[in-house]
Amino acid sequence: MRIKKENILYINESVPEEDITRFIEVVKFPHYWVDDYNGGFGEYLDQVYDKYGYSSYTALKDAHRWRMEQKAEEEAREQAQRAFPAIEKMINAGMYDECIMREVYRLAVKTKGQTRKNIYGYGDVSFYCLGYLVGKGEIKEEYTPREIENEVDCLNALEEMIWDIPIHEIPGIYKNLKERYFAEESEV
Repeated sequence: MRIKKENILYINESVPEEDITRFIEVVKFPHYWVDDYNGGFGEYLDQVYDKYGYSSYTALKDAHRWRMEQKAEEEAREQAQRAFPAIEKMINAGMYDECIMREVYRLAVKTKGQTRKNIYGYGDVSFYCLGYLVGKGEIKEEYTPREIENEVDCLNALEEMIWDIPIHEIPGIYKNLKERYFAEESEV
């Protein structure tokens, strides 16, 4: 028994149909903990090891892992497609500080680290982490949205306007701006 990238698991003809059915259940198990004894297939995988050997055991585990990776990639692709329009609007509005991004990237490249799955470079993943920290409010980014023709410091103008707004009205104003800014048909 062996697995190939084409999503095909080759099984010897001498393997009984009931074992083939269980192999498919193992490969299609919807969680990463396939070899768990409480809720997974741990006991059955031990039986596969005893009956068919190490190569069959690892082929099933590899097939399951490969299938879970494919599922994770598909979910990530769908999330990225949903998020990208909002990201484009933020980029076009200049809602980031390129100087901070450059310095974070330089530091990340200098460390020569690797990401957990090594799919993307350490410097690239550092941007995601920077955005996460900014989103949590742990880092304050100073950015200035730019108009098409002129450069306008909107943040200073907004700050001056906010001083005159009653504090209890700010959440409603924020909600309204967010809905308008990120609405599908609106333009930045």
